[in-house]
Amino acid sequence: MPVRDDVVLVADGGEMTVGRQLATYTFGQFQTILPDGEEQVESDSRLQNGYIYRPDNPPSGRFDVGFVRADVSIDLGAQTSDLEDVIDTAQKRVAGEVYFEREISGSGLGRHRGGVDFEISDLVWVEIWGKRLQLPVTSIEDYFDSGALSERVHVGGQIISDVAQLKRHNDGLLQQIQNERAQLLRRVEGARAEARSLVAAERDARENALRLEERARESGLTAEQQARFEAFEREQQAREREVQAAREHASNAVAEEERKRKQALESGLSAEQAAREEALKREAQKRESGLSAEQQARQEALHEEQQARREALEAEQAARREGFKAADRAREFLTQEISQQRSSADERFKELRAFLTGAGKDQSDLVAALEGLNQQLRRNGAEPAPGLIPAYMQLNTELWAMQQKLNEALQQADEALKKGQEANATAIELNRRVSEQNTRISRANREASEAAAEAAQTNQELIKVQQAIAEMNRARIVQIEHDNAQRDKLFAQLQQQERAAKAQRMRVFALGSGSDSHWTYSSSNGRLVAKGSWRGDVQAVETRRKWNSESGWVNEPAVWADQVPKGGGSRTYQLNSATSNGLVWYHVQPGQSRVISMNQSNFTPNYANWHQVDAFNVQATGTHNFQARVIWDAVHRGANYKLRVSVDNRVVLSESSGTSWGPLFPWENGVRSQEAPLESMDLRAGQRVKFEVYSDAQKSSSRVVQSAVCKAHWIDD
Repeated sequence: MPVRDDVVLVADGGEMTVGRQLATYTFGQFQTILPDGEEQVESDSRLQNGYIYRPDNPPSGRFDVGFVRADVSIDLGAQTSDLEDVIDTAQKRVAGEVYFEREISGSGLGRHRGGVDFEISDLVWVEIWGKRLQLPVTSIEDYFDSGALSERVHVGGQIISDVAQLKRHNDGLLQQIQNERAQLLRRVEGARAEARSLVAAERDARENALRLEERARESGLTAEQQARFEAFEREQQAREREVQAAREHASNAVAEEERKRKQALESGLSAEQAAREEALKREAQKRESGLSAEQQARQEALHEEQQARREALEAEQAARREGFKAADRAREFLTQEISQQRSSADERFKELRAFLTGAGKDQSDLVAALEGLNQQLRRNGAEPAPGLIPAYMQLNTELWAMQQKLNEALQQADEALKKGQEANATAIELNRRVSEQNTRISRANREASEAAAEAAQTNQELIKVQQAIAEMNRARIVQIEHDNAQRDKLFAQLQQQERAAKAQRMRVFALGSGSDSHWTYSSSNGRLVAKGSWRGDVQAVETRRKWNSESGWVNEPAVWADQVPKGGGSRTYQLNSATSNGLVWYHVQPGQSRVISMNQSNFTPNYANWHQVDAFNVQATGTHNFQARVIWDAVHRGANYKLRVSVDNRVVLSESSGTSWGPLFPWENGVRSQEAPLESMDLRAGQRVKFEVYSDAQKSSSRVVQSAVCKAHWIDD
């Protein structure tokens, strides 16, 4: 909240309210927030988990017990809980806080106006009875007074010192920061998993295409042609090794990127955890550096991953092109072989036909010539030549067999071409899928880049929020320190005024009483003695007996005045006549506040024996105020823990814990603070004061005292 040092309002009155401290038991619902992907089994929807907290040192007394509801939660995913803060806040609500409020209007506002010189929640100075307090403005209202518009400002109405609300606000912001960071990390992991699945699908499709291509190549080759493709097989294996090396390089790049991301994330989280334990300014700086390092590592990792994927895709495409070229060479080789066989058969048939019929004749001429020759032989009554017809039939058979071989070769060539076309279609489909996968990878990379940019923007916003929180905390701390200094100054002034008022108060001592806290008088010798070492002034009225010639012996009053002590340091005053009739008026100058501390730390008292912490002798007669406190390091349930203050072996202040003070379970915190209430008593100079502690715990570790302090306060006149 802004501080308006130039605004001073004047209040005509007011009151301070101090709440009464109660022994309050805190209870409420205990809610558990599970991580993502996990569910909690509920036995009965009507039942909920709860807790009850009993205060460590509850005040004792009639009707001093109350109950406060405060629900708590624990986040297992973020590993955080607000149990301690909620319980502390609930206990502070009934710990006797101080409130102050007042409405100021008219002349009390002076020349200042609400909404112009100050706003609601601003801290302004309020002057009360000549003193100034810094209070928050809680409301500004306009009203009509005798037809004129006036303004009424309400100040106070809030706890003067309340840092719990600010801490809860800061913890909520830090929890929101952690949740958003976890969501961003999950999105990045999802994009990374999708990219890995796309790469795996691409690898499977590539392997299927290679197997299809291998089957197509094996089906189209003969035993004689297999030798010609051995060199191609070796070349293909070399290319596959190159592709495998490129794939391993890409996998290594992805693994290295994941390792860098994990390392950057762990370093960022550890830096954030360490920064939260330090001051908020250092926390913002370290978190900013951690986030920038994480963002840079993420960008470098994404760049390396994209480069590795690009190299792998280029290697796979090069291998695929080489495979297609090899298939084309195989088809071309088969086509050439078939064409050569067909040409050879045609040449042999043409040579045979030319040999039988002559040059320039076709197959029909050959058949006609043979038929004419056969008829001529029949007309002449001769049998056909025994070798001509079989030779012709043998020729036709050879031609038919050759034609069958040609047909089979053509059919095999067609099947090889068909398989090649199917392989091409498969390769085209594979290319289409690879293109789709590349598109998906590009989209995933783009989404990852957008997520990284969004994370960077969120980090910048979070840094700004943290800087604002740090600035608010610094302003709040400065304000609290300023308020504490002002209160200390005000209390010192009030104590000084109280001592001055005591000094200005006239005190009376009757000579007939013989003695009081400051004087002693002896009627036998007429001596008046000032006790102790106080300073001031004295005026006395005594009755003196004088001789009068007319009336004889008469009693007349006599007045005298002096300083305490006298100029030479004497504190004895001799009265002129020994009498008990007289009064002494005197003032006592303000004395000095004295304090003595009896303390000891890190020690272990003996079993079941009182251990003396410290002792002192009373220096001045008067009222002494005692306050004692002992912090035990690890108390044991079933043992007694005590403290006491004694004066001349007479116990004047004590406190006992009882046997149910320790924790129920061994993993609970055993540190306990034992305090004795403030006690005032009148002591004489020279009396012996001792401060002692006691424990009957069996183990020495359960009797360790972190610190034991007893302070005594008094006013030295």
